[in-house]
Amino acid sequence: MIESQALSRLRQAYLLDPARPAAGNAAARLAGLAKKAGRDQDEFEYLTAAALTGRLTPDTRADLEALYRKAHGGQIDGLEAMLDTRYGACAAAAPDLSG
Repeated sequence: MIESQALSRLRQAYLLDPARPAAGNAAARLAGLAKKAGRDQDEFEYLTAAALTGRLTPDTRADLEALYRKAHGGQIDGLEAMLDTRYGACAAAAPDLSG
């Protein structure tokens, strides 16, 4: 019960505003849970979200790279471009607070 409540709260924190640092922290923790469950695609998506908020550690960055390589025939080429594209999409969706 406590674990499911904690998981639910992590997902809520992540979904509330994926661009916020708190969401990045939640995404990093959710990635760890996905890894334990053997859910590579979920782990990759959460690690990507954590990367976009600057919340990866050297170990979780290595996990992200390993998952990317696994899905792309052992190649790392394209990972940074994918992250840049997703970051740009997040930035474009952010509200304009300049004026």
